[in-house]
Amino acid sequence: MSSSSPGGQTSGDRTPVPAGALPLEAILCTEKLRNRKPRQPDYAKENSAIVALARALADSPGTILQVLADTLLAVCQAESAGISLLTRDDGGKRFYWPAISGVWKPHIGGGTPRDFGPCGDVLDRNTPLLFTHVERRYTYFQPVEPPVEEALLVPFYVRGKAVGTIWAVAHSDARRFDAEDERLMRSLGTFASSAYQILESRDAIAESQEHLSRALAEANAATAKFRAVFEQTTVFAGVMTADGIILDANRLCLEVCGYRAEDVLGRPFWECGWWQSCPESQAKIRAATPLVAQGNSYREVLAYRWADGSERMVDFALDPIRDQNGQIIFLHPTGADVTDLMNAQEKNRQFAETLEEQVRVRTEEVEQQSMQLRELSRRLLKTQDDERRRLARELHDSAGQDLAAIQMNLDALLRDAVALSPEEQERISNSITVVAHCNSEIRTMSYLLHPPLLDELGLRSALSWYLEGFSERSGIKVDLQMPEDLPRMEENTETAIFRVVQQSLVNIHRHSGSHVARVSIECDAKRINLEICDEGKGMSPETLAGISSGACVVGVGMSGMRERVRGLGGEFEVRSSNEGTTILISLPVTTAS
Repeated sequence: MSSSSPGGQTSGDRTPVPAGALPLEAILCTEKLRNRKPRQPDYAKENSAIVALARALADSPGTILQVLADTLLAVCQAESAGISLLTRDDGGKRFYWPAISGVWKPHIGGGTPRDFGPCGDVLDRNTPLLFTHVERRYTYFQPVEPPVEEALLVPFYVRGKAVGTIWAVAHSDARRFDAEDERLMRSLGTFASSAYQILESRDAIAESQEHLSRALAEANAATAKFRAVFEQTTVFAGVMTADGIILDANRLCLEVCGYRAEDVLGRPFWECGWWQSCPESQAKIRAATPLVAQGNSYREVLAYRWADGSERMVDFALDPIRDQNGQIIFLHPTGADVTDLMNAQEKNRQFAETLEEQVRVRTEEVEQQSMQLRELSRRLLKTQDDERRRLARELHDSAGQDLAAIQMNLDALLRDAVALSPEEQERISNSITVVAHCNSEIRTMSYLLHPPLLDELGLRSALSWYLEGFSERSGIKVDLQMPEDLPRMEENTETAIFRVVQQSLVNIHRHSGSHVARVSIECDAKRINLEICDEGKGMSPETLAGISSGACVVGVGMSGMRERVRGLGGEFEVRSSNEGTTILISLPVTTAS
């Protein structure tokens, strides 16, 4: 796409719809904004965005639109973002792009037709719209790379009138917009609109000042023209001698402020009513006047007063006026009332501070709740382990003993079964086999709930026993690598490592499709490191990203492993690709006393 426009030039008043272009409704999917589960608001990021816009407004207003585009890209996690404004020189027949951020940034200055394009559809409906694959209707987007997967457009208003749109674009199906993105774009668009209005006002003031300066330089040749510009300008303006005596002041200086010409003309400028009760402003103007008379310019925001006593703020400037020979013949004071602007900036600053404090307090509350939930999780896991240990003992000591007694009785009965028929003897023999099988199953179940080897001989013996039985049951070959002299550790640490290995191998059997697995344990004086890996199909990037961020978890098993490790002050990491999955655990060493 060239930097001029993907739409190219239009002919006539309307852009014809190309043959084969889909209808508008075929590419609209705005209802998905309501159907998709919105992500949680990130008020800290939103606050930072508002602060960035406010800072741009205060420090460099001309960059406000590009700052808005950069901010939209960040808060909406988009791949391209920007703003489209209606052209003015042709009555708004096109949209142009004054600011873009992201991969489409090289296309700043491009645009689309007003009467046939996504931006025009948003203004026609006066509501945010979500598009997919815009090139299927607006064929001039077909050469654009990368293409649009989804585009969220929101109207941009200035003084209550929609003059353009702000937009965020996803170029791949990995990013989907939701209602939170719409809310953020509305919020930032409203703030940026106010800033853009102020920028337009400043530009208008600067333009008027330039016009006024040129008119004053040509005063001897075009007095009538000078008076018209002088009186009709939208800024305060005057003319004074090089030593500061007021010769003329436009109506805005007088009527708006409540003064009469006789109150100011012929007096030193700093002694006029505007500066009464503002000694600091008087002193600055008095000191600046001789410097401007030497060819310098002076500009500063100063306090001034209206005739009714109201204290206001003015963006004041004092410049020299030169004749055709370059000689300074007059001084030219100008100004624009910025009281409302400064009040708005102060309110924005206070709002930003208040919002920042609210975010800080909420963050502390969330952190406290997270700590409480983690402690609750640790206690639940401890209770679960204790209950497994109790159930294991019950199965082994009660049900196991009862089955053993039944088997001995059946064995005795079979030995003394001379008077029994062959069929009855076979039934007793079958019953002995069933009881023996039940006893074996209960013993295995008891050991899986809580292997006695873990308490009696430690982690190495318990893992060796478990992995041997797992391989027989699942058909998965498991390679165990661990030190021969692995020391005994605290009960919670050994239990956590055993449970992580147990759950990981269950996950490999259920989900990976791998026929091999490896369990590796390394230990030094400070930490014990565990690695479980397979050679299966791995996890999807979305699932892996969710696990890594804690935003989502595949089943309660993965969550249980992570909470066990974190509850002991350890680290939990999952890596995955199409060549397999690896779980990495690191725990502080706590040897048994």
